Amino acid sequence: MTTMDAPALPARGSCAGHAVHSAIPFRILREGIGGRPLAIRRTAGSEPEGALLARWEPRDGNPFHGRLLRTGTTFAFWASDAGWFLVAPAEPSITLAGDAQPLTLTAEVRLFGVPATLVAMEQGDVCLHASAVEIGDRAVLLVGPSRHGKTTLAAAFAAAGHRLLTEDMTRCTMSGDTPAAFPGPAVVRLRPDVAE
Repeated sequence: MTTMDAPALPARGSCAGHAVHSAIPFRILREGIGGRPLAIRRTAGSEPEGALLARWEPRDGNPFHGRLLRTGTTFAFWASDAGWFLVAPAEPSITLAGDAQPLTLTAEVRLFGVPATLVAMEQGDVCLHASAVEIGDRAVLLVGPSRHGKTTLAAAFAAAGHRLLTEDMTRCTMSGDTPAAFPGPAVVRLRPDVAE
């Protein structure tokens, strides 16, 4: 499938600068279909093979672990809580490997982490591990290590009436006259110890 084929799939909404086209229903997309087309689909298949590029290990309070492989001109990303994502940045497309069950919320959010970041990089943009809120007409990025309050602070700004753009990964672009940050998944994941 190429970018030209993406509009043949149903338009679902937008996220992180992508106009998402997929037969898969999503819960975390923004309304409207603005952005560059991104095809998201499913396939059955075996575990991909490739050169290991990165590995994520569990940490205190975060049992997530994962791997990123290069598979020729594409990538394969495995997340312990979501399974395999096959990423073809040049098309661009992301294929979820596995059965046809509805996506979990975790899998939806993971899709717009590392897999969507690989597509954004191909398109000349950068993604930062940061929350972002809109204050006035500007995006304010909240950057810091994991478990240091980025999402909590962003949620506090949202509770005070500011627009939450993203709570974990922010795609930024320098194309055009001014830098811009794209709204990410429409979700806020707060740890139980800070939710109140």
